[in-house]
Amino acid sequence: MKANFALSTTWLKRGSMTLNQFFNTATQLGFSCYELDASISLTDIANLSLPEGQISTLQVPCPAHPQTFDAQFSTLNRYEREAARKAALNTFQLAADLKAKAVIINLGRIDISFKLEKALYQAWQTQGHQSDTFQTLKRELITMRNRNVPRHLEAALHDIEYLANQAQKYGLKIGIVTPNAYTALPMPEELNVILTEFGDPVYYWHNPAQTKIFESLDLMPQTVWDDMLNTHTLGVYLHDVSGLQSLLPPSNQEQSAAGVNFKQLATQISNQTLLTCLFSAKHPQEIVQNSLKMYQQIFKR
Repeated sequence: MKANFALSTTWLKRGSMTLNQFFNTATQLGFSCYELDASISLTDIANLSLPEGQISTLQVPCPAHPQTFDAQFSTLNRYEREAARKAALNTFQLAADLKAKAVIINLGRIDISFKLEKALYQAWQTQGHQSDTFQTLKRELITMRNRNVPRHLEAALHDIEYLANQAQKYGLKIGIVTPNAYTALPMPEELNVILTEFGDPVYYWHNPAQTKIFESLDLMPQTVWDDMLNTHTLGVYLHDVSGLQSLLPPSNQEQSAAGVNFKQLATQISNQTLLTCLFSAKHPQEIVQNSLKMYQQIFKR
């Protein structure tokens, strides 16, 4: 059975529409299932009016809570990891109540200042990836990451084991998403460790726009992630990228080689792979609707 396209609440226009208005509008545009992202609050959920089973996935933490929103599983601070686990359990409970299929988890960053990675981005934009400045920053970033990864991965594995046991109790799957920064977990080597250590209910959730950014920054070829696109892949986030800017609608696949190759992606995943569309709140309804039609044509769903 083919999986339908879901729309993430990243498109929710705060201040101009309620969560229920978001669902009503999205339904008119052609969507039939949705993801609740980490911005959704208890207040939003309290007034939720949606047929059972239309929430496909939830991001951790959902509902959002100011004390746990930034808590990470990769941290070496055990109190922060406890807060992250608490937030995840709250998400599991809500996901079970809403009859969702899975929860999406971002493992978090390792103890390296993001200033170094930000400087790498700036050097790429202003001087290019072949400049001495960029190459020096890249070598420093890779060295620092390699030095710090083992202890952070060990901490994350401990929490994943706990979360996997809890997810099974709730009848949920866990999608470990592509990291949103090079200084975060897991890159392919660490992801292989996780997927080897844990079977069901732990899976990979692919973000091809982010892997394209890693490739553009000369940090990791996108082909390295292709091995992840197998039976261990639970779902994919659909949005395009230009340079380092993501959350874009899909570009013309016949004219652009700079963005995500959705046609190739469609050949690498199964019909059961969950597909969730991400859009910025700034995108008008027409863009969202046209993007869905393009995705439907490419993925034959």
